[in-house]
Amino acid sequence: MLPRADDRILELADALELRVVSADNFLDFHRAYPWLPGSRGRFLRPFLGPDGRIGVRPRIKPVPAEWQVSRKEEEGLLLEAGVLRRWAPSAHHSVLSRDGHCPEPGCPLFGGGDRPSTALPRRRRDRVLCPTHGQPLTDAGPRPRRAQVKVLMGGTVKGRFMVTAGEPLAVGRAPADGGVPLGAWIGDASVVSVSRTHVVLSYDGKALTVVDERSANGTRIRHNRPAEDELLPLRHGTLWRPRPGDSVMLHDRLELLPSGRRFVFEEDATDGTVGPGPAAGAVAAPTMLGLSPDLPSTDGRNGQDDPDGSTGGDGGTGGGGQR
Repeated sequence: MLPRADDRILELADALELRVVSADNFLDFHRAYPWLPGSRGRFLRPFLGPDGRIGVRPRIKPVPAEWQVSRKEEEGLLLEAGVLRRWAPSAHHSVLSRDGHCPEPGCPLFGGGDRPSTALPRRRRDRVLCPTHGQPLTDAGPRPRRAQVKVLMGGTVKGRFMVTAGEPLAVGRAPADGGVPLGAWIGDASVVSVSRTHVVLSYDGKALTVVDERSANGTRIRHNRPAEDELLPLRHGTLWRPRPGDSVMLHDRLELLPSGRRFVFEEDATDGTVGPGPAAGAVAAPTMLGLSPDLPSTDGRNGQDDPDGSTGGDGGTGGGGQR
């Protein structure tokens, strides 16, 4: 019996090639175990038969979009910190929308600096605490809404940056006035194709928008489609609002991908540019086996999962994640 069984179960399945009985898609482990997406023959789904007996049937793991994996990883972080509670699924908004100050002098995460903290607090019962000192945080006003954008080169995440609501951000090879320079993340072949200021991103607190103001070689939008991705040119001066799964292509191998995370936080203060996040295995959310009489009779279909890529097996019984 473990407080969180997911990582141990997948570790055993990986090492001993055992099959797993679960309705969970384990989205927050897809980076740690690349064999999970699309897996066949390694997972069984439980179902309740008409006679009341429990049976299992083979299932095919879905291949989720990048934003779905990111959102599930964020859910795991929030659960681990006690900020997200399954019995109060929206209560964490009030915690994450406010900035706090730690009473401990010189606290590196929630000190009294000019900028709001970017750290994730902890919650124990009804108290919001500093994760370093365990002291209750005093309310310091609303926290600016921010969105995270990933920089991908050849499909690999090279870095991340933040876009703050109400503050347009220039992105390019070497933009002026506090923009995001991509030169440190991309190779020489791509540098010549990216304009000094290629695009400008804006965030209104709910959605990102992108505009190509004056790039020399143009910008394209990649629409994620089940069969084949669709590429559309972004005309100069046209404002575009990417949908979940869309990416902004500045070059054939260089693209900007909005993260699926609804809340942006880091473990230490940054200047807006951060590196790749922690390993997926360290932020896993507890998952329950969970049985329901109305479990679907077919398997391997993405349509049975919720928009975050989870299933009825995710925390279904509220029993602390024990297996």
